[in-house]
Amino acid sequence: MPTETFHVRWPRLRVASTPASMAGDVTFIGNSAATLTLALPSALRVLPMVSATVNGTTTVLPVADGHVELSLPASPDVPIAWSVEAPS
Repeated sequence: MPTETFHVRWPRLRVASTPASMAGDVTFIGNSAATLTLALPSALRVLPMVSATVNGTTTVLPVADGHVELSLPASPDVPIAWSVEAPS
């Protein structure tokens, strides 16, 4: 996206971003797990780790070259909510 603050919504994908956080949800058609690679906004890309939540389960993940990878479970036709922010 051309800016750090945006909110886009498609039928099976929603992504919102601010300079300090990202959040969204995705609804898969199939039953295969997936990896979501996010290019982080400026306040997060400089951190060594970020706090990531997928469907209510929070973990701390490493930041590599301004990106983080989230593992998303397979749940056909069920929205999978995710978010990324600075660890508390």
